[in-house]
Amino acid sequence: MNARQVSNTVQEFAPEVNIPKPIKSILFITPLSVFYIPFLILPACMLIGMSLFSGSTFQNLEYVGLANYQYLFDRGTIWLALQNSLIYTIGHTVICVGGGLLVSLAIMRAYSFIQQYLRFLYMVPLAMMGVAVGFIWGYMYNPRSGAIPALIEMVRPDMFLNILGNPDLALLAIIIVGGWRGLGFYTTIWVIALLNVDERYYEAARLDGVGAWATFRHITLPLTKSIGMFLVLHSMIGSMKMFAYFWVLTQGGPARATEVLITYMYKLAFMQNALGRAAAVGVFLFLAVLVMTIGIERVFGLEPEYERGVQ
Repeated sequence: MNARQVSNTVQEFAPEVNIPKPIKSILFITPLSVFYIPFLILPACMLIGMSLFSGSTFQNLEYVGLANYQYLFDRGTIWLALQNSLIYTIGHTVICVGGGLLVSLAIMRAYSFIQQYLRFLYMVPLAMMGVAVGFIWGYMYNPRSGAIPALIEMVRPDMFLNILGNPDLALLAIIIVGGWRGLGFYTTIWVIALLNVDERYYEAARLDGVGAWATFRHITLPLTKSIGMFLVLHSMIGSMKMFAYFWVLTQGGPARATEVLITYMYKLAFMQNALGRAAAVGVFLFLAVLVMTIGIERVFGLEPEYERGVQ
């Protein structure tokens, strides 16, 4: 008796069980929920509850209702931190997602042996810890011994530039750091997405005399739309909770020019011992990311890609 005969015999004698679709869905998500609920859902609920209390330790908490939120909104620092977070997020996304797409298109046109070298080269920064990256770029931005001020001094010998000490340049400098480290990852994902596009679409476009821009706009972008949405979400969510670069390089300064929601929350929790206010910032950050995620999904939409309609 071969395997097919055994399978047919089992199906013949096995009782047919009709499980309602909602029950099937619950059975599938139950194993994941065992890890998801205690490590994500419960901490989120505790964070929301903590934001309604005031105190420096868990032993002397006092219920204050929405007073922590009122304090944050009255001070106005949270709006500045949100603004800086959004600026960094947009800059990081443009460099990593947009720049990664351009670099991946260039890599696809390179020779095969160069492609392997470039893919490895772009992934090297990602293997480094965020704190280490911050220290390296801190030395590079050093106004007295850093490589970047030295290069600027070669062009402008009379110019002394303290990049991280300048409120107009500090945030831009950190955006460059984040973009430098993340570009390789996004480039790699874009390359994989481009390799999965059916070559027949490009061949048909070439036969019809379609130009490079029209091919990119009407073939490449629609067929990589879902990957693009994932990369934008990944970049924006990761950027909103970025802490290492800001703390290592500037600690929110100078003059709060690089104060973001994460550094503001850290200072409230561990430097001012205001756990309730820090939790309120965490809730505010969660809501900001949630609104941003919903907005991105609305912008990208969920239309099916071309190949999904091919039978």
